[in-house]
Amino acid sequence: MDFVARMRRATAGIGGLAFIAVCLVSCKTAPIVIAPDFRGIHDPEAGQAQLYLLRPPFQDASHPLSPSFTIDNRDDYRLSYGSYAEIPLTAGVHHLAVRPGEGGVSAWTGDYDFTVEPDRVYIVAVWNDIEYKSSTGLMPILGARPFFVPTHTTIAHELGLRIEMVSKEDAMPVLKEMRIAGADSRR
Repeated sequence: MDFVARMRRATAGIGGLAFIAVCLVSCKTAPIVIAPDFRGIHDPEAGQAQLYLLRPPFQDASHPLSPSFTIDNRDDYRLSYGSYAEIPLTAGVHHLAVRPGEGGVSAWTGDYDFTVEPDRVYIVAVWNDIEYKSSTGLMPILGARPFFVPTHTTIAHELGLRIEMVSKEDAMPVLKEMRIAGADSRR
């Protein structure tokens, strides 16, 4: 699912909110709170390009993980769930490597090459796409009086790491709900 489709799914209206509320109540989990502090998209310095590297809040399942994002084997960033980094770049070809952080899973492994031109803004979104499938059934309980107990199973199916260049227009609704990565995000 691409960035725009995932964004629409994550921000689906009342029906989506009702579904989330039911899941939260039934799972007895606390919602993931992001205190947005988006500061706007800034033009790059003359002769430079500006990269906004996003880890959008699309998949709650991987929210505790902080994967490592490395640009050109030099600059290393740790982006927590729902955060972004502003990265000035020189014009030319660049390489983004995504690797699992401490205690992370191999699903956070990927590479992306991209080219930037001077005096332009670029936005790259990276997320781990997971699809959930539910099923219900009956489990037999054997004994003196056999009976069936209803069951519900949810299985997470990883669709893989997504790295996608997105337009400013598509990214703005998501960016407004994100926070800039702290000074400790750069390693």
